[in-house]
Amino acid sequence: MDNGNSQQAILRVFDFINHHSILHGPTHLHACKDELNNAFLYCETPSKQWNYAFHYNLSLHSLLPDFDPSTKELLIDIEVTVANGSIGIGLVGANLQNYLSRELQQPEGQDRCKLTIYWSANTFEANLVFRQVSDSNTVSKFNLHNIQFRQEPLGYSKTNTGFPTNNEVNLSEQIRNSIAKPGKHKLKKTNPVIVETRDVNKLPSILNGNKEVKIPIARDKHCLDWSMEEDDSNILRYIFQTLNPQRHLEFGTWKGFGTKLCAENCDARIWTLNLPEGEKNAQGEPIYIESGSQGPTIQTDCGDMIGHLYREAGFSNRVNQILVDSNEWDSSIFEDGYFDTILIDGGHDFGTVTNDTNQALRLLRPGGILMWHDFCPTVQALNQFASIRGVAQSIESNWQTISKELDSIYWLKPSYLLLGIKNSHI
Repeated sequence: MDNGNSQQAILRVFDFINHHSILHGPTHLHACKDELNNAFLYCETPSKQWNYAFHYNLSLHSLLPDFDPSTKELLIDIEVTVANGSIGIGLVGANLQNYLSRELQQPEGQDRCKLTIYWSANTFEANLVFRQVSDSNTVSKFNLHNIQFRQEPLGYSKTNTGFPTNNEVNLSEQIRNSIAKPGKHKLKKTNPVIVETRDVNKLPSILNGNKEVKIPIARDKHCLDWSMEEDDSNILRYIFQTLNPQRHLEFGTWKGFGTKLCAENCDARIWTLNLPEGEKNAQGEPIYIESGSQGPTIQTDCGDMIGHLYREAGFSNRVNQILVDSNEWDSSIFEDGYFDTILIDGGHDFGTVTNDTNQALRLLRPGGILMWHDFCPTVQALNQFASIRGVAQSIESNWQTISKELDSIYWLKPSYLLLGIKNSHI
C-alpha cells in the first residue's frame, strides 16, 4: 500500500495476494501484467449467485492516518474490467454480513471502468468484498486494475447524487456507455434518443399549468439509493391527487403498495396485473423474497402476498386484481382510451416492458398520463440494476412509436419516473 500524500492512498493490486486477502469457495485469483507491464489481478468467482469471491481487510488508520471524519469524506475508486457475468463490490462489517456502503454491481461487456464507493466515517475498520451477482449461476471473470482511496470535503457525496443537472439526457449514449452487449436490443447510433428532463417541482405546469409546488423529495439522496416507497411515492401521490383519475391501470401489483397509494389519493377504479406465481430468474428461483417472522424466507409476489397492502387498507372493493402474465393478457375487453392514467412497473425485462408499453399506448385516453417506473438512465444505475437496464433499453428501442403517441415525455428529476402525456388529437 502506497500512502502517497495526505489526501490519497493507492492499494497495489498485488497486495490482494500478498497480504490479508481471504478467498471464498472455489475462487481463482492470479497476479498478471499487461503488455505495458501494468499489474492487475485476474479473478474467477464461484458460480453460485451472491457467493463471495474474496475480501480484503481495510484499516482507515493505516491507509490514511491523518483522516479527519469531521471535515472530510473518504471515497474508494476501484477500476475493473468484467469479461464474463456480473460482480458486486462493497464494504461490509467484521461479520461479513452487514453492508457499510451500497454494493456497486458491474456487468460484463464494458471496457475498463471506475466504480466509486463512499466509506462512512462511522467505522474505521471494514472489509472490501467482491462477489458473484450474476443470476446465470456461471463463473464471473474480471480484472482488478487499481484501487485508490481519496479524501473529499465533507458533504461531497450529497452534492453528487448521480441525477442529471441539465435539461435533457442522451438515452442512447447512456446505454452505450454502460452496456456494450445489449443482446436483442439495437442501440441507435445515428439518431440518438434525447429525453427531456424536468424538475419534479415543475409537475404542476406539466399537468395543469399551475405554479410550482414543493414536492417532498430527498434531493441529497444518491440515485442508487432511490426507492418507490420512500421517494417516488411523493410524486405519484401528487399526480393522483391533482388529476383524480377515474380509471387507473397498473402493470405490476407486487405487495400492492402502488395500488394502495392510488386508492388513498383519488377516487379511481383500479385494475392491476401481476404474475400469479411471481417473477423468477433464469434458474426458476424467486426474485422477490424476504425473511419470514419464523425464520424461513417467503416469496413476496405470489399467492396471498400479491396486493395484501391494499386489501389490508380496505380498498378491495375498488380494485380489480388480474392474475396473468401481461405478455399473454387479452386487453381487447377494454376499448381504446379506456384509462385515464397507467403505471408500468411489472416485469422489467426488455420484452415485457415493450409489451406493456404497447398495450398502454392503446388503452390510454387522449390527454391521459402514462408513467414508467424504474427509469433512471445514468451509467451507475444502468450498471447496477437489471430492472433499470430493461426499461431504458425498451424505451430507447421503441422511441419512435412512443414519441408518436405521446405529446410530451419527461424524465422527472430526481426520480425513477418517466412521464408521458397522450396526444390529445388521437
